[in-house]
Amino acid sequence: MPEVVDPLDIIEARVKKLEMKVFGENVNNFDVSTISVVDMLSKSQTLITTAISSQEKINKIVKRLDQLELVLDPAYEDTLVDNTAKIEMILLMENEVCETLKQLKSLKEMNNILESEQIRNIPKVEDRLSDLVKLLLQNKEKTEKVTKNVNNLLKHYNDVINNFTKTFAQLNEIITELEIEAQPKKVVE
Repeated sequence: MPEVVDPLDIIEARVKKLEMKVFGENVNNFDVSTISVVDMLSKSQTLITTAISSQEKINKIVKRLDQLELVLDPAYEDTLVDNTAKIEMILLMENEVCETLKQLKSLKEMNNILESEQIRNIPKVEDRLSDLVKLLLQNKEKTEKVTKNVNNLLKHYNDVINNFTKTFAQLNEIITELEIEAQPKKVVE
């Protein structure tokens, strides 16, 4: 037949274990008869209250704990704004939401292009592209030099043509004067 264990013995054993944890090896030196558990709890509560009361910040937090719990409630935001204000805000953002929706649809339509083999190969050809960019920059520099030289040659050509034009104009004047002088003079009778 199973042995009947007295509940008071179980509680006493648990209290002794607790005393061992709290007081350590000195539990045997501790006179339990002089201090009751209730007195010890009362003293502990008094010490904790004294420690907390001396800390103003902790007191303020403890006093505002109800408000803190209210603010931390996920539904708190819903209580701040009434439904008409929410509707107005949504109506004000309607154009922006529609524009975002259009952009998302456009992106979805372009998804097959964005996931194409050519786009996925971009990292593989990046070195070749950078080489091409360097080559283009070099060719641009060479082209700029050639363009500058051609512009200088055109300017020089225009100067030569202008000088020829002036010279031919002066020669034309001289020849015209000589032709006028070479014509026979009419004798006046």
